[in-house]
Amino acid sequence: MIDSASYNWTGELISLVSNTVGEDTLLDGYLSLFYRHGRVFGEINIDSLHFMIRDLTGGLNAILQISDNILLSQCAMTDEGIDPITNPDVNYSRDLQLCPVDILFLYTELAIEENPDIEDLIEIGISTTNEIIKNSGIFYSKLYFDKVQVQGIPETTFKEGGLINDDKELIHQPDPNIFPDITELRDAYNADIVILLTGAAYGSVAGAVSEIGEDNGSSKDQAYGIVAGSFIGAPVYALPHEIFHLYGARHEQKLNPPESTNCPQSGMDEGNIHAHGYLIKKHSRKGRRHTIMAVCLTDIYAPERIRRIKHLSNPFIKFKRWKTGIENTNYNAKQVNDNACTIAEYRTNNRPFVSIDGPLQVCADAEYLYLTAIVGGL
Repeated sequence: MIDSASYNWTGELISLVSNTVGEDTLLDGYLSLFYRHGRVFGEINIDSLHFMIRDLTGGLNAILQISDNILLSQCAMTDEGIDPITNPDVNYSRDLQLCPVDILFLYTELAIEENPDIEDLIEIGISTTNEIIKNSGIFYSKLYFDKVQVQGIPETTFKEGGLINDDKELIHQPDPNIFPDITELRDAYNADIVILLTGAAYGSVAGAVSEIGEDNGSSKDQAYGIVAGSFIGAPVYALPHEIFHLYGARHEQKLNPPESTNCPQSGMDEGNIHAHGYLIKKHSRKGRRHTIMAVCLTDIYAPERIRRIKHLSNPFIKFKRWKTGIENTNYNAKQVNDNACTIAEYRTNNRPFVSIDGPLQVCADAEYLYLTAIVGGL
């Protein structure tokens, strides 16, 4: 909720040439700054430098530098065992269908012990997810989070085990002898998807989902994800990464990947053939750039040579002057866009909501047309 005591700024580093925005700059950078009733928090990224602005309460803040070595984190998803889906039409439709998603965030006792400002970090993660949606050319009025609920849970509800691949299966099982409260909370909040924020219990593994989202909606009972709290934001961006897995987005393909990586082998179609992350190979002056779902590069490039950008792969969208995808094989933006309404229908909710559609970027001295719609209600 935005009010007089609550606002946020987001921006991207650009180059100015004679007061004109340049096509390219050697540096990449993002800024997110939040003000919430006297609390200030956010993150700053300038090329290989990553900083978190953390609220210490009592009017005190800290700016913490994050090491590049955090990029050695992994996603536990393997993209295996999914049947191919034929989809020759790779150009998604920017229609006016409205598909709000209800998302529930739960955080464990260990998560808040390690990160007392965990709710601030969640807010930064949601803002980053919305930035990625915008940057990737996805129709924002179609895909957005209509309601975000955040709640802490005791160890009796969930306690981290040692293996994330075990825990991601346990959290969605309605077994009274395991963690029944997780599924009960989802039902109570009528949430389409659930993200569980944990402590640093899984080593270098940043997150995983119970199941990568299927186009036919068959994954609705497995729409759960786990994200380690320390990996929510920059430079890993694990929270939006795992959310987009629930929409069916996948890692980039790789020639003969070693068994230790969670990357689909090139030429093997697991799910939609276009739904893969992308490495911008031509961008090499200051290191490679890869989209939010591309994670399979740490065995090839040193961390200081890898930069994750706030984009899903999309061949029709550029980062600076480089394309961010290939139409037939690296087009996760299409996958997420096309699956938006399927995810929104995991749970039925008749609450009214408002959508405002129009240009995402405007100039101060021009006029623009915006369309509004109110949907739902009794």
